[in-house]
Amino acid sequence: MVKQHNQLIIVVMGLLDLVVTTGTWAGCFYLRFYSGWFSVVENTPPGLAYIADIVIVTLLLTLLLFGRLGMYGVRRGQSIRAEIVDIVRACAIVWIVLVAISLFLRSSPVSRKLLGMFLIAWPAALICYRGAVRMLLRFFRTRGRNLRTVAIVGTGRLAQKLLHVLTSQRWTGYQTLYFVGDTHIGDDLLGVPVHGPIENVDRILATEPVDVAFIALPKHHSDLLENVLNKLSTALVDLNVVPDLLSYHFLRHEVRQIGSLGVVNLTHSPQSGWNATMKRIFDVVLSLAAIIVLSPLMLLIAAAIKLTSPGKVFYVQRRASLGGGEFNIIKFRSMRPNTKTDGEQDEWSPSENNPRVTVVGRILRKLSLDELPQLFNVLTGDMSLVGPRPERPEFIKRFTGQIPRYVLRHHVKSGITGWAQVNGYRGRTSLHKRIQYDLDYINRWSFGFDLWILILTVFRGFVNRSK
Repeated sequence: MVKQHNQLIIVVMGLLDLVVTTGTWAGCFYLRFYSGWFSVVENTPPGLAYIADIVIVTLLLTLLLFGRLGMYGVRRGQSIRAEIVDIVRACAIVWIVLVAISLFLRSSPVSRKLLGMFLIAWPAALICYRGAVRMLLRFFRTRGRNLRTVAIVGTGRLAQKLLHVLTSQRWTGYQTLYFVGDTHIGDDLLGVPVHGPIENVDRILATEPVDVAFIALPKHHSDLLENVLNKLSTALVDLNVVPDLLSYHFLRHEVRQIGSLGVVNLTHSPQSGWNATMKRIFDVVLSLAAIIVLSPLMLLIAAAIKLTSPGKVFYVQRRASLGGGEFNIIKFRSMRPNTKTDGEQDEWSPSENNPRVTVVGRILRKLSLDELPQLFNVLTGDMSLVGPRPERPEFIKRFTGQIPRYVLRHHVKSGITGWAQVNGYRGRTSLHKRIQYDLDYINRWSFGFDLWILILTVFRGFVNRSK
């Protein structure tokens, strides 16, 4: 049955937003003028009247804009990360409007340090208190309070996947009571009873009412979807359709709104937008630090190459990265020059027994030290520290026709190290396995995952056992 969302919780959260906002202004005011941490131009610090008008305007803007910016929507199934993004965005918008209004309303400008402190402290305070509320709700839901009962229409792989998600993430507060399907009727499926057939879905939900119904039918039963929706059009239930995206093995899925039309993007890269900016900063800082720290070692390697073998210290080769864009990858030369070709390699992933490999080159390859100059590729933006290994354009054309979804790895920047490399798939190893790990990396990507891969690289990623 349809339940009204707890308006009391929304009202309380709205009031707490105002209380936290007022408290943040008071705290910033005290730190700015009375804590002694900052110099005060006036002999006597200003009183609370100094910020009274700007506090009132902030509270009014909070009341007017927070609701429109989705701050009081239902977040039962939303991640804490998404809520943090919403909080920061809402606070930034209100702050910008607040500063613009204060320039017209006040005869004397507000302290810039005070405004800056509030911009930092306000979203931080909201994140802390809303995080505490979220943890409290999760605590009650995992103990059987504030639940929403669920019926899942369908018994296939998609429906079972949905059950797994709802069961494993108990903090969402969804409790699955039964499936509705055409198979396993009268039996239990994964510990949940199955009612049926689907033809009688309206009668089943009327006999055993639930709060939420999820329609999770496979794409080859899409003809049933319209029938089910028609039957449930008069049911007092919160109705949701779960698209069968499991049948499309691409990257992460993202639901977008184009005008009034909802669109599902099957190749959404997690390394886009703000994440791309942060990853770029992460790459620049760490690659620059690594170049500074490892510069003595790289100079020593360059001298060893120059003294033991004729030719250049580095070799440059065309590779492809994000979007298939080509760039020149830099490596320490590990083979004797080949007068017949411009590149060092004539074949994909040549073996260590190649007679052109030098003594120094064999050591460099074994310890992956020949790849250190790629730190400069990271610094210039052609590569990332972590990502799928870049490939030569001619091999990309070959592999695209041989390996399904191979090109999906080019939705992110190539990297010096990656999930496949730290799991032993490098050099002359299974290309299919390597692609599998590359796509798994893209789907699971996070900054924490990147850090974990870098740590694994330090402990087991340098020694190349496949060469």
